[in-house]
Amino acid sequence: MVSSTSSTVRGGGDALVGDPRVRKVFFTRGVDSARLVAARAAQGLKQSVFELGGKAAGIFFRDDTVDQAVDGVVTGIFAACQPASPTNWSAV
Repeated sequence: MVSSTSSTVRGGGDALVGDPRVRKVFFTRGVDSARLVAARAAQGLKQSVFELGGKAAGIFFRDDTVDQAVDGVVTGIFAACQPASPTNWSAV
């Protein structure tokens, strides 16, 4: 048996979360759907992690400054965007 797996599920999530072989649930979406997932996960006492809306979650440590945190978030948001060079930007 695989100890860890990742799946993106559209529909059928109730069966997945309710499956006794699933021990932990990571959920990214909105609050209304999260309530349903949390209730179903709670029935099996499953560990659950929710990231509700916005961008990806960030993890910061005690020794980080606010400036470091902001720089990290901004870099993460724009690192995967194109164009990455200001020479390709347009002013409107």
